[in-house]
Amino acid sequence: MFRGSGGYIARHRGSTIVIHIPGELVDSLQILDTKDNTTQWSNNAGDGGGSRMSIRNICDDVALVWLLGIKVVVVVGCRPQVDERMKRRKEASDLGISFDPDSSSPTPLKINQYSKGMRITDSSTLRVVKEEAGYVRFEVERQLARSIKSTSRRGVKPA
Repeated sequence: MFRGSGGYIARHRGSTIVIHIPGELVDSLQILDTKDNTTQWSNNAGDGGGSRMSIRNICDDVALVWLLGIKVVVVVGCRPQVDERMKRRKEASDLGISFDPDSSSPTPLKINQYSKGMRITDSSTLRVVKEEAGYVRFEVERQLARSIKSTSRRGVKPA
């Protein structure tokens, strides 16, 4: 399997690559690559499409790339987590429950305001963004640690 990729590995050893992991993948069980080459996000393990990739598989691949001597920068998105959390906060606010620790009375929350595709973030929303970014970072680091530990148990040392 690696004979054809030896030149590629040698050429990129020591270089740095950036890998983006979308936030949808962090919480979903898998991505389903269907037979017609379209990609669907799926939490359903059942239907018989093509190959299935999970956050675990992605992290296994990232660990392998690192073991081959390539420096890796992982960028993880968290938009779906923030959107879901803001939706829950809005629903709670509508019921009179306040999540703002600096406020003694419930105030109406704005949910997911955008301008030209960019989220408008106030201080309350920024707190949610930071917390959800911490969550996705933890999840990806946990999976990466598992992948690296799993590889080192097989006696493979980083390049």
